[in-house]
Amino acid sequence: KNIEHYAADVFSYFPSDIRLDAMQTHEYYNGFKEHCRTAIENRKANHMATVSTKTINKRLGLLRDIFRYGIAHGLLDQSKLLNPDLRITDMGWVNLPITTIKKKMALTAEEERRVLDKAKEMGQHDFCDALVWLDDTGMRQRTEFLRFTIDDVDFKRNTVHFYRPKTDVWTTVFLTPRAKEIALRLKDRANLREDKRVFAHFTGRSMRTLFDKFRKLCKLPDFTPYVTRHSFMTKLGKNKVVPATIAKLGGVTIETAQKYYVH
Repeated sequence: KNIEHYAADVFSYFPSDIRLDAMQTHEYYNGFKEHCRTAIENRKANHMATVSTKTINKRLGLLRDIFRYGIAHGLLDQSKLLNPDLRITDMGWVNLPITTIKKKMALTAEEERRVLDKAKEMGQHDFCDALVWLDDTGMRQRTEFLRFTIDDVDFKRNTVHFYRPKTDVWTTVFLTPRAKEIALRLKDRANLREDKRVFAHFTGRSMRTLFDKFRKLCKLPDFTPYVTRHSFMTKLGKNKVVPATIAKLGGVTIETAQKYYVH
């Protein structure tokens, strides 16, 4: 099964009619590494959105096997390799240094307050709303937070019902009092838009920029766009919510919930 993933990432990057010798450029080498990183990060089963250089190296290894096959069967000339030196076994398609995946940390209540206070001090009230909403709903930023609409909010039941493209499921999350207050306050603005998106005034890039900004200002190295989802599910685990419910609310597998969020 893993080989199928490796092959899919190779074939989705290189043109289907490309010659083996035409692949031997630094542009293709560097571009392939970045392509693999993105593909692994966005894979449906990768609920923690982590990437190990070891997994990228597996794909580089598959490419090297393809090149060896090509050389053995007269489909690729050794002299055309990225590094044609016979003494260099990686052929110029060098593995990345092995790195360990850093455990993602949840945002504590004190850390969240520190960011909110700094944002309010700087007049970034929209970001305060965004941070609270993300922390209290566990939405993924690009595919859920930036896409859900005011029609997804049920004010009578105090819930938000939204689609998770990564896992192809619909999730219903109960709104906290502060999340409901935000939805009520932004309701009219969202209804004026044709698409009715609640946080349409943000983009993926602007959110990334704001997280980078407040990570530095508040000296919080783990304050990344993923931290709100991790915080949401960590709080569920600390409140003794069962793994099946954490998985349903967080859009992860029961195994992931059990491994990372049950205390």
